[in-house]
Amino acid sequence: MFSVLARSVAARSEGGARVRNWGDRSFPSYPEARKDATGSESYNPEGLVQRTIRAIKKTVPEVVVIADVALDPFSSDGHNGIVDESGLILNDPTVEVLVKMALSQAAAGADMVAPSDMMDGREGAIRRALDAEGYTDVGIIAYSAKLRFLSGCPRFSPQIWGEKDLPKIMGLRPRLLKATLN
Repeated sequence: MFSVLARSVAARSEGGARVRNWGDRSFPSYPEARKDATGSESYNPEGLVQRTIRAIKKTVPEVVVIADVALDPFSSDGHNGIVDESGLILNDPTVEVLVKMALSQAAAGADMVAPSDMMDGREGAIRRALDAEGYTDVGIIAYSAKLRFLSGCPRFSPQIWGEKDLPKIMGLRPRLLKATLN
C-alpha cells in the first residue's frame, strides 16, 4: 500500500499541480494475525503506516501528512481502547499506546497527528511526549476537525465503521471506563 499511495501523491503533484489543495484519506487494514489486544503494531517503526508516511515525505516532501492516531485498526477486538477481561475500557494503558503511536508517526515524518479515540487526557499526554522528544512542530488536530474532513470521504463514515466493527464490539461496555488519571 505505501508505495502505491506515495506514487499516487507524487502523480497528483506533478506538472505544477498545487499539492496544498489536494487531500487523500487512507486507512490501514491489517490482517487479524498482526493484531493484538494492545494494538502494539500501531507504533512499530517499520509498520505499514510509518513506512507509508516516510514514502510520501520522501516522494513529495511538501505534502502535509496528517496521521490517524487510532487503535481500532491494530486491535484484535476492533475497539479504540484497550479492554480488560471483563469488558472495561482501560483509559491510562490506552493513552500510553496512543502516545507511542503518535511518537512513531512523528518520527516517520507526520506533520500532524489526529487522535480519534475518546480517552481522557490523550491530547495532553501526546503533546507532552511530542515536545519531550523534540517534535514541537508536529500539530495535534482536533477530532471534530478530522471528522469534518472525513465527512466527504466515501471510504469512511461513522455509519460504515459502526456496521463493519459492530460484531467485534457488541460485547463491550464502552460507558464503563476505568480512568485513573493523575
